[in-house]
Amino acid sequence: MTAIAWGRALERLWETMYVMFAVLSPRVALSYVDGRSCRFVAMWLLACCFLVACMVVLGGYTRLSGSGLSMPSWQPIMGILPPLSADDWLAHYRAYQATPEYRLMMSDLASFKVIFWIEYSHRLLGRVLGLVFFLPLLFFAWQRYVTREWLVLFSVLFILGALQGLMGWLMVYSGLVDEPQVSPYRLAAHLFLAFLLYGLLFSAMLRWMFPHGIQGEPTPSYPPHPYYTRDTLLTHIYVAFVLFAVTVIFGALVAGNHAGLIYNTYPLMDGSLLPPLDDGRGAWYQQMVTVPGPIQWVHRLLSFLTVLVLFALVYRIEKNRSTPPVIVWSARSLFLVLISQFSLGIATLLYGVPTLLALSHQFGALLLLSMMVWLMFAIKDYQHSFLASLPPPIDNPAQESSSTGRF
Repeated sequence: MTAIAWGRALERLWETMYVMFAVLSPRVALSYVDGRSCRFVAMWLLACCFLVACMVVLGGYTRLSGSGLSMPSWQPIMGILPPLSADDWLAHYRAYQATPEYRLMMSDLASFKVIFWIEYSHRLLGRVLGLVFFLPLLFFAWQRYVTREWLVLFSVLFILGALQGLMGWLMVYSGLVDEPQVSPYRLAAHLFLAFLLYGLLFSAMLRWMFPHGIQGEPTPSYPPHPYYTRDTLLTHIYVAFVLFAVTVIFGALVAGNHAGLIYNTYPLMDGSLLPPLDDGRGAWYQQMVTVPGPIQWVHRLLSFLTVLVLFALVYRIEKNRSTPPVIVWSARSLFLVLISQFSLGIATLLYGVPTLLALSHQFGALLLLSMMVWLMFAIKDYQHSFLASLPPPIDNPAQESSSTGRF
């Protein structure tokens, strides 16, 4: 598969989120979709996006509070009911006593109830998300609000959500066997699937709510420069997406290996540029994904590279006088979110991973993803001439895609 094909696949995968913070720009006017069915579907997808974001934050709190292993069984249907009597609580507590975590922590029943409710809330929210997605989808299909192609896509998203839940259980199960610690690699897969699901849901939502793209003010016509064409800017942001995805994965590895609790200095790691390597833990490249110190160093490096790549993108957009105002304001907003997220990461490390900072850093990653995709589609879908490479504006948007948008 060629690099161009990969780029196009990535482009179609992460399509949209550019409108999320368009209100930050006083120059942007958005064309809202007319039609009751489009609004219903868009609001439904927006609710699903909100629930996924809540799942990510609550999942982070579940991990930080040490509650993830308090429910050693997985019952997708019957598990929706919490313990309703003293006997039910004792049954759950006895099951927890058989886990490696109990043998290490020796929690009493009162302490067990606290961590149980946190994990139960996380699982219950996942079930609510499944119902909120599936039941309206049946209604929309029955009312023919969605085409067959969209129905196939939504079915794929439902399967992806189910796989994400299954990966969550496999992650929990890995901490119930020998040691009370979940597999960092399954944790990374669980988090990555959540980000992927969020991006696809929000992408679909924006295509239903804003199927004709954004409409901003046209800019004076300046001679285009090959360095600033739309294709080159999109290629630049695709590179940033790859770096961002790998950074998120290593962030999960940092969390799974408790690597944020060591080397709580920045930019040096306890006075050194590189962490020490353990000769007994394999080759240096193996330690980059298995040893806490090198894992944290890789996450630092990837974060810094992501900042550099996105800063260069913002600079390119600011440098060119032909850039439409909507894209300029998009880039400036992205830059503010980028600096905030980078600062949150440093603060989380320096203060030893306090819960509030860690959750803010995790939510900041979702926010940064939203801004990156928003900027990408502000560049791609801008309806006025841009650097002589954008398509001409649509004279009659109602004729495009039968008012259901495109993905």
